[in-house]
Amino acid sequence: MAKQATPLYIGTNRYVVALDPRTGVEVWRTKLPHSGSAVVTLLIGKAHLFVGHAGHVYSLDKRLGSILWENGLPRMGFNPVMLAMDPAKSRQPNPLYIGTSRYVAALHIRTGEELWRTKLPHSGSAIVSLLIGKAYLFVGHAGHIYSLDKRLGSILWENDLPRLGFSPVMSAMEDAIGSSSAALAAGQRAEQQQRAAAASGGGAAAGS
Repeated sequence: MAKQATPLYIGTNRYVVALDPRTGVEVWRTKLPHSGSAVVTLLIGKAHLFVGHAGHVYSLDKRLGSILWENGLPRMGFNPVMLAMDPAKSRQPNPLYIGTSRYVAALHIRTGEELWRTKLPHSGSAIVSLLIGKAYLFVGHAGHIYSLDKRLGSILWENDLPRLGFSPVMSAMEDAIGSSSAALAAGQRAEQQQRAAAASGGGAAAGS
């Protein structure tokens, strides 16, 4: 019997879909429980598929697509959610880091329980980028870059990037793991569309 190929996972418009990469045939699809942002971010763990959507985070069974746990990220708004995880080996499971709407949080990968959260000092863009270094968690948000303690979430330093504006901030470093730049770009487009709709009276921008 032929070995099943590792699926290609797709996230869009409130859905997560697994496809056979050899044929494009759909293996399973899951509709997320909450409506909101069209941006669906994905991160593949060893046992689970982590999904960020409209202010919520989910853990899905990679084989079946069933939802194993959900965290509604209380009081963090309903904007796109960026995801990152440290691949380094450790005695305890490394947390899932999330960034959204001026917040950064760490979640337990097995249960979704919140381990810590940090509210960033400055308001602005809903997009919060993440980059995991060997010792620190680097966070980009609204024209600022921060270094956070990975275990506690405390802010170690901040650089306000003088005269560079207040747009979303992306970062990169050798031997570091970050949230997808494609996801960040999609989130930025969604944010711009929400602001345009609100300015024209066509709808309200997502809260933060």
